[in-house]
Amino acid sequence: MNRNKAFTLIELLVVISIVSLLSTVVIAAVNSAREKARIARGLQFDQSVKHAIGDNLVAEINFDNSNLVDSTGYGNNAAVVAGTTNYITPGAIRTAFSFDGSTYLRINPTSSELSSMIVDGIFTVSFWFKTDATAEVGFGGGVNSDHWAWDVRTRPDGRIYSPTLSIYSSSGVNLSNNKWHHVLLVRDSPNNIIKLYVDGLINSTIPDVTMGGGGPGSVYIGSSAFLLSSGSAIDELRIYHAVYGN
Repeated sequence: MNRNKAFTLIELLVVISIVSLLSTVVIAAVNSAREKARIARGLQFDQSVKHAIGDNLVAEINFDNSNLVDSTGYGNNAAVVAGTTNYITPGAIRTAFSFDGSTYLRINPTSSELSSMIVDGIFTVSFWFKTDATAEVGFGGGVNSDHWAWDVRTRPDGRIYSPTLSIYSSSGVNLSNNKWHHVLLVRDSPNNIIKLYVDGLINSTIPDVTMGGGGPGSVYIGSSAFLLSSGSAIDELRIYHAVYGN
């Protein structure tokens, strides 16, 4: 008697369905682990930067407790210039500030340190952000909202860049995916270098072709020059009058 028995079509379909389901579960678990690792790396890097050059911190706004107060004591507080005030939880750390397409914030320097970093071209800017915008959005600092000493913007293709400083993040990394990302922009004009870090990793390094800063001015976040779209958010903004490098 022939003991060999072939799988029926229904049995094959059941096996295929089970394998497909298991594959989906495994892929989801791997992606979740990668996402948690990326966030953890960004958090660790953010803290290491603060530990390294925290003595030169001139503005820190963490958006916690529904306020825009500078926690450094320099008094470089942010204020809502237009639109509505909206905080969201959870942010990258705790509470974040959310934009609606018309809101923007402004920091009017009350300390010489924040003004001079724009003038001499020596600074490190650290922040967390998320957006799903298909348009150019961002923030920067300079004489006014139309003349920048530095800026950080997102492009429709998901890359971030600074048109003022001519630095771009590498292609293939979509930062407009509605997930939290940590960004660190370093400008060292005396040594002719600009660096861009994304999620705790060095992403791009270029010569500082502009050489030097600009006149003292305010810091605009989602300014009239480039409004942050609805759903965009920012968290843990830190501005240092120092160069981070490792």
